[in-house]
Amino acid sequence: MSLVTSLLDWFKDHDEVLGWLIGASILMLVISVAAVGWVIIRVPADYFAKEDPEEGQWAHRHPLIRFALIAGKNLLGLVLVAAGILMLVLRDKAFSPSSPVSSYSTSRADIASSCGSCGADQC
Repeated sequence: MSLVTSLLDWFKDHDEVLGWLIGASILMLVISVAAVGWVIIRVPADYFAKEDPEEGQWAHRHPLIRFALIAGKNLLGLVLVAAGILMLVLRDKAFSPSSPVSSYSTSRADIASSCGSCGADQC
């Protein structure tokens, strides 16, 4: 069974989740379009035509504080980019196209049947 058929079967069994996902996607689309429109409206007409850019938001601070804030911001960006690359390279096997999602799911019946098999009083 392929990954696509496994996902389609799962969504057939959980149609309420699919409805929520569709609703959340539409809501995020509307919010994104509104936010982009709001940002474009707020940009000054001569923003890209200026020879000298305005001072940054940290220009009025002490030079050491400004350096620390800018370095921290850039370090956070570097960490986020590195995390994205690592997540891309070190993918979880459950989402690999070669292995179906259904083989990684465990039902309550499987858990209940294995409970007590280790000899422990409680699971």
